Amino acid sequence: MNRKIVTVNNYAPVTREFVGVREYEQVEGVGLPANSTLKPVPESQSGYTRRFIDNDWQQVKDKEPPAPTEQELAGQRLAEIQQELDANDSASTRPLRAIVTALRKEIKPDPQDEERLEELEAQAQKLRAELTTLQAS
Repeated sequence: MNRKIVTVNNYAPVTREFVGVREYEQVEGVGLPANSTLKPVPESQSGYTRRFIDNDWQQVKDKEPPAPTEQELAGQRLAEIQQELDANDSASTRPLRAIVTALRKEIKPDPQDEERLEELEAQAQKLRAELTTLQAS
């Protein structure tokens, strides 16, 4: 039996999309492996997928994902707000601890700690207001 090494181009069984190249030892009288061809694959083009259709390679335009719906955008923003509120709570811990410690020792808290806590609370109030508006819609 005559044998030779050939380069085969493989494609996915369902989508028929190009998946790679491999060497194959072909025996005379035996066909190629499933989902493969000897036909050369065209160069890749941006925005296109190479597919083996009707016994030839074709460049098929990629589908763009659909734009997110208003509901999906609102859900994303809700998650972002919650993350920002969590970060805000974490950032509040140190100045709050310093203020409480000062008050327990009956000394005046550092004004910078008080200012920082006020800034964080103002940010949190804005975020909670936006959260309430989003949840109402």
